[in-house]
Amino acid sequence: MIAKGLTLSFITTVLFATFEVCFRYAAVAFDVHPVIFTSLAFFVAATMLIIIAGPGQGGLKTLRRPHTWAFGAMEILMNISVMFALAYITTTEMNFLARATMIFALLIGWVFLGRPPKKYDVFGILLVLGGLIYVAWEIDPAIRAIVLFCMFWVSLTSTLRTVIAETHPESGNALTIRQRCRVSGYVLMVSSFCFLFFAFTVGFLKSSMPFGDLPILLQNAPGYGDIVHKPTVYGGIILGVTIIPLAMYFYFYATRVAKTEVFIMVTSFLPFSAYAVEYIFHLFDLLDISSVSNGDLAAGAVMTLGALVMLYGRKDTHLDKKNAKNIINIKLDKKYDPV
Repeated sequence: MIAKGLTLSFITTVLFATFEVCFRYAAVAFDVHPVIFTSLAFFVAATMLIIIAGPGQGGLKTLRRPHTWAFGAMEILMNISVMFALAYITTTEMNFLARATMIFALLIGWVFLGRPPKKYDVFGILLVLGGLIYVAWEIDPAIRAIVLFCMFWVSLTSTLRTVIAETHPESGNALTIRQRCRVSGYVLMVSSFCFLFFAFTVGFLKSSMPFGDLPILLQNAPGYGDIVHKPTVYGGIILGVTIIPLAMYFYFYATRVAKTEVFIMVTSFLPFSAYAVEYIFHLFDLLDISSVSNGDLAAGAVMTLGALVMLYGRKDTHLDKKNAKNIINIKLDKKYDPV
């Protein structure tokens, strides 16, 4: 079972790297608005997953679960934070900094899921911290604060969504491809629809008011021009039809099988997957990766080593259904009966 979880996690990692590089390309080359682009892409992806699933049971149950709404909020907030971060740094650098999720995962797994850190985790975390500090120090001081602020939210929301995905009751009950597609689709549909509705409302409000009269927070909100921006619309549809549905399907499957800590440790390879995809874009003069230094790659290797050390400490991990019952489940859904 642990081998299956690792395999699913690696597949998810490659898919995540691909669509994150595409996100960066859209932000840099076409100046798409992060909120509109992200929400539209995930709304289209949700529609595709539901179409693939076809009619069946589980849709309404998924919509009624607090887990669905909580996951959706974390998913969209994480990707919006990613888009803002990618306006300043490369996808590779962003993914190196996002390895802070390993620290968040251990803490949340310990406090809320009742899974205390293992003896190998201490040494592994020290390696991860060392790599994080180096990569953060290499960032241009002029943008370091805003980048680290964005990455804090990326790491936190990424960890929380993974915990929620692991403990989502309907995800645990989904055993076939169609069932997993249905659950994943409805979860994404809820969050992306809410964000799109909010963005459209704010956009029209912003377009009808003088710029100077708007609150500071709304001045950077999407406007009508962002909503009808053709690269944003077309790019969001393309990603939503192709890469994102696959990524989200494997994501839900992997987190349920591998568990939060193991999944996030495997994603320590994500920066190198992103670098490989980003390098291909660079060869065609589509993206600049000159800011990624050999020192960054070495620091990333150190963080990956730290993750491998922690994975080694879990080589004998087995999945016990009794562990599914935890504080997160009790708080989110008191009727949840682990299966």
